[in-house]
Amino acid sequence: MAKMIRTFHPVGQGAFYTEVLKGDDGGSFVVVYDCGTETASKDMVVSLEQQIDSFVSGLSQIDILFISHFHADHISGLDRLLEKVKVLRTVIPMLDVPTITVTRIQNFIRYNQESALAADGIIRDLYLDGDSTERFGEVVAVATEYEDEYRDENDGRETLITKGARRFSGRALSSYNEIWEYVPFNSINRGDKRVRDLHKKLKVLAAGRMNLNDLVKDRLADVKKVYREVMNNANDNFYTLVVVSRPKKGVVLSPCTRLAHCVYFGDFDYRQKNEPWKRFNQKVNYAEIGTVQVPHHGAKGNWHHEMGVGDSRHYIVSVGSSNRYHHPNYWVLRDIWFGGHRPFVVCESYITGMRYEFRIK
Repeated sequence: MAKMIRTFHPVGQGAFYTEVLKGDDGGSFVVVYDCGTETASKDMVVSLEQQIDSFVSGLSQIDILFISHFHADHISGLDRLLEKVKVLRTVIPMLDVPTITVTRIQNFIRYNQESALAADGIIRDLYLDGDSTERFGEVVAVATEYEDEYRDENDGRETLITKGARRFSGRALSSYNEIWEYVPFNSINRGDKRVRDLHKKLKVLAAGRMNLNDLVKDRLADVKKVYREVMNNANDNFYTLVVVSRPKKGVVLSPCTRLAHCVYFGDFDYRQKNEPWKRFNQKVNYAEIGTVQVPHHGAKGNWHHEMGVGDSRHYIVSVGSSNRYHHPNYWVLRDIWFGGHRPFVVCESYITGMRYEFRIK
């Protein structure tokens, strides 16, 4: 009998989620959603590197790699993952130039130099001047559901994807296997004024004489000052590639059918001005989902009580046990409990990892 194994790996303040669909013939279909952490290896019972090595052992390939966004805590393990196993296709959000620039700046502001540089290399490979096909396979760039928002550079809107990438804006990635499907949703708001303002101020700061790497190296204090002025301590998660993983109809038998439907929220921000929650619900029926990865490690600013309303669900919160952000927020956990659900906190201890196994008829 075929089975699906879904794992929320204990990597601390980060994200590493995997799915392995094992067929009757011994073959497998492998999916990874993000791979990174901010938690230091010395603080982990089993390091991210060990988690990666254990997962890829015996695998010939990863069929789909989803990258929710490009903050270092979500992608710091990608270099090691890509060294260990071949990736056939990588699915990323379609981003514009200002959003890419701001993301790169955020990494240098938030994380140590080594993590920021590693994340920057991945961004450059996928969006700027790198050769992504060798490491990332076929690249699929997910547009927003609003087709009229898309313009290429010649039409005055700088929207970048890797050369040769396949643009995708359909309902589900369902052609890769006959049992399971994946629904991606790009939550970006390309009209976010803060991104535009920050991009302009950074260009003025650079005065056209240095690239971004030189700017953060030589004038990081000035960059941080401009960033604080524009952001004013507001939530600065501008986009995330949300992915719904679900069995095709009739594949997983009751009572596990609903639990088998899972949403990976990444750092999804409920409160964005472009109403991403409303847009997401127009694409996916949230009531069908039984397993929820709580967005942004349980941060209050990314959450709304509507996410905790409904029938019984499992809520997975990925955090570092002593993280500097005080995640997860008390009110988020309270909403989940008072909604009649159970939150599962996955940290850097291996005993907190969550594994679900679904038998497939």
